[in-house]
Amino acid sequence: MIDEDISALQAAMNDDRFDQLDKLHTTATEIFGKAIAKESAKTGVPSPCGDKCPACCREPVYASRLEAERIVALMDEARKEVIREKLTFWLAGFYGTGQHKVERPSVYEYIPSVPPCPLLDKDGRCSVYEHRPLECRAHFAMKHRSYCEDLAKRREQKHALFGDDLMMILCVEHMHIENGILMDHLCVHLAEILLGAQPETEARVNYIAEFAEEEKK
Repeated sequence: MIDEDISALQAAMNDDRFDQLDKLHTTATEIFGKAIAKESAKTGVPSPCGDKCPACCREPVYASRLEAERIVALMDEARKEVIREKLTFWLAGFYGTGQHKVERPSVYEYIPSVPPCPLLDKDGRCSVYEHRPLECRAHFAMKHRSYCEDLAKRREQKHALFGDDLMMILCVEHMHIENGILMDHLCVHLAEILLGAQPETEARVNYIAEFAEEEKK
C-alpha cells in the first residue's frame, strides 16, 4: 500500500471517530439542555451559560485526547500557528506556577496564574463552541455570570449537577469510540498535538473500556 493510500485510510478512520464523537456530543448537549431548562422553569432563573459568555474559559478545562484531536482537525495551518503561539503563553503560566502538580487545580489559584483558554477568539468567544469538550457542555452556572467573573463572589455561584448514572453512560459511550479515554487538561493535549511532548500532569488519567464496563454493572 502506497503512502497516499495509508494517509487516506487513516483520515477515514479519524473521520469515523470524529463523526461518532460529534453524535455523542450532540446527544449529551440535548440531554443537558433539557435538564437545565426544566430546572430553570422551576426556579424562574435561566442559566447564563452560552457561547457569548467566556467566564468558565478562564478555569481549568479537561478533555479527552480524541476531543483535542477533533478540535485540531478543524484548523488550517494559519489557525494552528495562532494557537501554537497562544499555547506557549498558556504553558508558561500553567507549568510555571505548578498547576500541573495538582490533580484538580483550585479556580482561585488557577485563574490569576494561567491565561484563559487559547481557543477564545478576538471577541472573547469560544472559536470551537460546536466542538467543545463534554466537560464544557456539562458546565452550567445557575446564577448570574457575575458570580463566575468575580472571584470574590465565585463561592456563591451554583452549578448544575448531573446524575452519576448519566455521566457514566456518556463516559462508557465515549470509551467505545476508541476503547478508552485519555483525559487531561485540554491545552496540554493541544500542546502535545501541535508542539510536541509536555511534562506529565497530575490530572492525566487513562481509562480503558473494560474498567468502564465494570463500573456500569
